[in-house]
This record gives sequence, structure tokens and C-alpha cells, in this order.
Amino acid sequence: VRAHLRYLQQSFRLRHGFWQTVRNAVLPLLALAVLCGLAVRLRTTTPALEVRMGDAVVGYAADENVVQQALADLRDMLPQNGDRLSEALGDTPSYQLRRVPLSALSGSAQLCEAMLSGAETSLVPACGIYIDGAFLCAVRNESDAVSAFNRLIEPVRQKAKPGRQVAFVETIDYVQGLYADDEATLWDPLTLLRTLRAPKSEAVYYKVKSGDTLAKIKKTQDVSAATLRALNPGVDFEHLSAGQKLLIAPQTDYVRVKEMEFIRWNSVVPFETVQRESDLLRAGTTRILQTGKNGKQQTTEMITYIDGKQISDAVV
Repeated sequence: VRAHLRYLQQSFRLRHGFWQTVRNAVLPLLALAVLCGLAVRLRTTTPALEVRMGDAVVGYAADENVVQQALADLRDMLPQNGDRLSEALGDTPSYQLRRVPLSALSGSAQLCEAMLSGAETSLVPACGIYIDGAFLCAVRNESDAVSAFNRLIEPVRQKAKPGRQVAFVETIDYVQGLYADDEATLWDPLTLLRTLRAPKSEAVYYKVKSGDTLAKIKKTQDVSAATLRALNPGVDFEHLSAGQKLLIAPQTDYVRVKEMEFIRWNSVVPFETVQRESDLLRAGTTRILQTGKNGKQQTTEMITYIDGKQISDAVV
């Protein structure tokens, strides 16, 4: 090894001019090659945001707007828990500036799909059921949801008097989207039907104790006197007896079916008399230019029934 080193040292001393020429020629070429490589890299790469969910890289975005659009798309696909998006995904996206190939950039749709695939909660396409805006559950197919509600309303429709319309009291909405694939959220059609037929909450009763009065009961049970009287018709609240049962809250159902009866009648609308002065007639004289005629007005009254009892009466 030492002999080789001595040989190289002698070679540099004896051929100093040659090696200087080689250095002056090669170094500029190397610098040019490096510059060309940098130029190619700058043209084929771009600064981007590396988007991470936890420790996993889900994609590269040109700017933060792309990420926010992806999150907005996710909220649209998660209708029942759009406000719990971070819970469904597990982590809030984090960013880090990187330089990546142009082909590595992701659009909002690609980022949305990547976030879904990495979500901690398993999500599946399904039809969500909302009753008066409140989420009840989701089923695989909308037809299963519609069929369950039709089975509830059909018996009432068959027994309704001719001319009456039948509908649900509550507003039922079917919303397509992504829902959690678990028993609490995703139901089968039979579970949905059983739930709808069962009470949402049972009736609540209070057993009167010795010394109870209307004022005492309404305070302890947090219910108004008017509600107590309405729920317990025929009860003499001035003479309550121990052991007597009072209804505090009635049974509530998930959905109720109403019957609507429409009654229409015509009423006479008297014509109006319009008087105009004219210089063509003598003072104190009148002339009928057009004979008046009474008009007709049709009025529609809607009577609503629930469980055979009339609950409202309104002109529509």
C-alpha cells in the first residue's frame, strides 16, 4: 500500500501539468452534470403538502384547499356523523412540506378515497333513516327501509274511510351515504321493523302518596298542572287518595299514522257596488252600467285523526 502511495505521489510530481489539465476539464463537466440534474429535478417535481393520518401517508396535495375539499366530500358521505369526522377517521390530517414528482400529486377525490381506506371505523355504503331529522339507523338498501314503513302504514290505509288520506305524522327521510358497519348503526330489515313497532318510550305513572297535592306532584315530577289534567281527565285533583295512579308521560312511538279528511264547500261572495260620477247625467239621477253578480268561494277544511281520535281541524 505504501509503495502504491509513493508511486502516486511521484506521478503527481512528474506529471503535474497533465493532472491539472484533467482536473480543469473534468470538474466543469461534473458541475454541468450536477446543474443539469438539478434542472431536470426542478422541472419534474414540485413542492407539495405530504398529508398524513397518524403515521400513514395518504397522499400529496398541491395546497391545503385540496385537503379541505377532500374533508368536505367526506362530510357529505358521512351524513349521520359529519360533525364526528375526526372520530370516524381516527386522526386529524397533518401536513409536511415535501418536494415530490408531479405524478405523485393527489386530487381531492383521491385524498378522500385514501382517507376512507385508512379510517379507523369501518364504513359501508347504506341508506340512513331519519325521523324528524334525528338519525335512527341505517340499512343496506333503501327499498328495505321503504318496505318496513309501508308495512306500518298499510293496515291503517286499508281500514281508513273512503276519501281519507293516510300519512305519517313524523317526517321520514332516507339519506344515502357511508355509515359505520356495526350493530348499533347498521340494522337488518327485521330489526328495523321490530323497533318501529315497539314503543320508543313506555308510559310513566305516579302512585299517589298520603298527603300529596297537585302542587306537590307537579313539582316533584317536573310536569305542569295543565299537562297533568290533560293526561288524567276525570281525576279530581282536589281530592286525591293514596295509591291512586296518575299518568305523568304517555307512551311515545317512533312513528304515528294520521288520517286526513278533506271537507269542501262553496260559499257566496256578494258583489261590490262601484259608484262613479258623470257629467253626462243630470244631478240626482243614476244609471246601471253593469248588473252585479254574486261570486263563489270554495273552502277546504282538513280534519286530522290519530288512532281514530280527531286531533286537529284547520282550513287549508
